[in-house]
Amino acid sequence: MIKKVRSLSLFLVLVAVLVTGCAQAVVRVNVHKNGSADLVYRVGIDNSFMSMAQSGNQRPFAGFAQGAKAHGFKVHYFHNAQMTGVIATRHVNSLSEITPSLLNSPNSQSVKGINGGSSLFVVKRTFFNTQYNFGADINLTNMMQGSQSPLSGITSQGPNRQGASGNAITSQGLQSLTKGLSSLLSSQLKVQYVISLPFKAGANNASRVLNNGRTLVWNLVAGRDNVLRMTATVPNTSHEVLPIVIIVVIVAAVVAFLVLRRRRKLKMTTA
Repeated sequence: MIKKVRSLSLFLVLVAVLVTGCAQAVVRVNVHKNGSADLVYRVGIDNSFMSMAQSGNQRPFAGFAQGAKAHGFKVHYFHNAQMTGVIATRHVNSLSEITPSLLNSPNSQSVKGINGGSSLFVVKRTFFNTQYNFGADINLTNMMQGSQSPLSGITSQGPNRQGASGNAITSQGLQSLTKGLSSLLSSQLKVQYVISLPFKAGANNASRVLNNGRTLVWNLVAGRDNVLRMTATVPNTSHEVLPIVIIVVIVAAVVAFLVLRRRRKLKMTTA
């Protein structure tokens, strides 16, 4: 009886946490004018859920932090009144360095680049403009199955806790419960992909467009294959100015030549 009551209490507490929206993940790409970018990954969970995970000797962000460091990210933890989590940051010198491998976990290929390739950004430069193409296929269908949820470790396989009767309450019944909770957790996970640009974006399928078209926000949906697309064409102002400068120099040279020629004619006639 005690075993059932404790399991039910745990379930009710977890449901209450999940309904309030317990987990958030934001991937942000800040693009700079020189073509470099800063990547910021922010993952957090509700403090109540974090406390329960820690009481079960769980380390929800250990795998994420380890993987981020392996990919050259700087990692630090944060804690505020609502959430606890991890922020991972990395600077890249070129958008071509942003590949699906920076988003995929070691055993997952849930993120693919443009046309299923290895690039999320393709940049084409011409004399007069630079074309930017961004594409990402982020498959989150496995998240609803529980086993592949990035936060499934919170609700699975912790050390068994003994009830007053001596029975382990993390047995078959609780394992089934945690499997369902993992799916519920995934459905409450708020995931966003954000791109900030130094110029106005062109055609895109973002959920929201902010900052006069310079910030694009995609709200990713668990249980679906999320397709992200963006294009932009930016004039190369340096190349546009160069022809004008050349024309001005030529015109100035022609004018100077005509003026000098006229002066010479005047001197010859007065001599």
